Amino acid sequence: MGCDLILYILPACEMNDEREKELYAIIDGTPQEDRPEYFAYDSQEEGVTHLKDILASYNEYYGRRDVVCCMRLGGKCEWLFAGGMSWGESPSEAADDFSMIEDWPGIYAKLEEYACTDAAEKRVRPNVAVPS
Repeated sequence: MGCDLILYILPACEMNDEREKELYAIIDGTPQEDRPEYFAYDSQEEGVTHLKDILASYNEYYGRRDVVCCMRLGGKCEWLFAGGMSWGESPSEAADDFSMIEDWPGIYAKLEEYACTDAAEKRVRPNVAVPS
C-alpha cells in the first residue's frame, strides 16, 4: 500500500451574484433522491449549506497555494486544479471542496458553461499558466 495522487479539476470562472443564484436554484431544485450524501456532516442540510458557502467564495480559489489555475493545450476555457498526495486522508481543504462541487448533479456543467463564456469574453485571470 502506498501514497496516491488525488486530483480534482473544476472549470475556472468568475462567480457573481447572478451565477450564484442560478447555482443555488440547481441545488434547491435537485430532488432528495438525487442529492449526494455528505457523510462528514451531521445532516444533509448542513452539507448543502457548506456547498453553497463554497460556491459563494469560489473567486477566493484564485491565488491560493493549494489551487492552480491553468489553460489546457487546445482547451476552450481555464481550469482549477486541487489535490495532492494522499495516504488515505484528504490532500487539502480545496480538494474536499472541489469534491463536493463535482458530486452535485448539474453544478459542474453550469460552471463549465460560465468558464466558456468568460473565455469567449477574454476574461483571462492573472497568474494563469497558458501553454505556448
